[in-house]
Amino acid sequence: MADEIELKFLVEDTDVVSKIETYLKAENLSYTHNQKTLINSYFDTPDMAFRKLDFGLRTRTYKTATETSSEQTIKTSGQVVGGLHKRPEYNVNINSNQPELSLFPDDIWPSHTNPNHLQETLICLFSTDFERHTWVLTLDNGSEVELVYDYGEVKSGGRATHINEVEIELSHGSTDALFDLANQLVEIVSVRPGIESKAARGYALYNKAMPDHPTGLPMIQLNRHDGLSSIFYQGMSQALTHLQKAVAGYIAQPDLETLGPFVDSLILIRHGFWLFEDVIEDEAQSEELRKDLSHFIKLFSWVDNAQFFTVLMNKSGAYRKKLDYSEQLVEKLKIENRRFPDEEQVKQLIVSERFNKLQLNLLHMIVTQSIAIKSSQVDNRILASEKLEESLHQAQLQADGQSYMDVAKTLLGQRKLLIRSLLTGNWLGSQFDETIRKNYRNAWLDVLEGMNELQTLWLLDVQLDSLTPRNEKLCAWFDMKIEHLVEIISQSHQHALSIIPYWRE
Repeated sequence: MADEIELKFLVEDTDVVSKIETYLKAENLSYTHNQKTLINSYFDTPDMAFRKLDFGLRTRTYKTATETSSEQTIKTSGQVVGGLHKRPEYNVNINSNQPELSLFPDDIWPSHTNPNHLQETLICLFSTDFERHTWVLTLDNGSEVELVYDYGEVKSGGRATHINEVEIELSHGSTDALFDLANQLVEIVSVRPGIESKAARGYALYNKAMPDHPTGLPMIQLNRHDGLSSIFYQGMSQALTHLQKAVAGYIAQPDLETLGPFVDSLILIRHGFWLFEDVIEDEAQSEELRKDLSHFIKLFSWVDNAQFFTVLMNKSGAYRKKLDYSEQLVEKLKIENRRFPDEEQVKQLIVSERFNKLQLNLLHMIVTQSIAIKSSQVDNRILASEKLEESLHQAQLQADGQSYMDVAKTLLGQRKLLIRSLLTGNWLGSQFDETIRKNYRNAWLDVLEGMNELQTLWLLDVQLDSLTPRNEKLCAWFDMKIEHLVEIISQSHQHALSIIPYWRE
């Protein structure tokens, strides 16, 4: 048995072997290289007994120019954090492509499992066949790292998906060596971190599953009895995983619906640094990470407006019938909508060297826990309550005694404060009763929904003001709509304030 520690990247590039070879030679690194064909079959029972155990069973045949060999492998349940994979793995040589479970150690099986029964019901679910290039590198610090490039496809039931990925596996030595090489890799090859293994993609094909796209921010799952350091790193790990799922979601379905969760994930991670800034000891490292996060959040700041423009332009939406009264207005909205970056520009940012290095630096921070967090003797729920109370104060809207247009402007200015308050709940809310928390947050989400609609109308107002001649009918409708919406938001806000916050229960 060996613990497998590796970084996985999905490749968005060509001529990968040539680029890696050029890099290794330019850096004068000591390495050996080999190439082989791998033919893999993955097995389970009809009721997915191995999947339920979080086990993976595979047979693999290696073919080189001079020899052929086969082995069977079980990977038992492990951990995956932001592209870093660690799973106990058991390998046994075999003479065919059919697994023999009796060859594995007896102690790997949970007590309620009957390996003989599993053997009788095994079926092949899918295959992963690919060409593999392996470079074994000996680094100056004595660490040994395997750099692997795989190219081929996953197949199941007549369906197939491509394999094009790089893995960096630590054979022995320092974990830092893994990250040092990864930082070099993203400079020479266009990649993105890989959350899903080949096997996970195979199971998805077998089950004819649609890609899993995040639709909202996660509620960070924390243990109230853990220390502050553990809570910080657990939260960062979950937020980074959500970010990388959002990246995969956009690559699979490039549109504003999938880009929104990506931007929200960046904001959630940055918000974590802000929440814990009073207890972070290494301010320089955290500041550098926050700076990079803010850089990409700013680059994608247009996404909000693009989503609002989409609402306005939706032919079946609530606004389009009114807007069609003015062809000039519709044309102006179309022109504004075309100013936003296209899918290819977005993708280039997502797979850029700088964004990959940001993710690697976040993952390295999580794995090595390189930022020291001050300890506290105060119960974590008390600390969480203090932060949530502070965020509630920020979310209380101050807009009394003004005209409805002035109130609308004030509300739009306070929208980000409400979002920040809700993000604090995403980070710390899981330490409190779920039912009470959801009831409270839903009331504030209603307020945010109203603010989002207000922001949409405000974008429309900018375009209305630029029309020549002024369309009085549309302007009158707009004023009426704004006044009505301000009243609805005010009522929603009062209702939200009337609910006892869940952390006070």
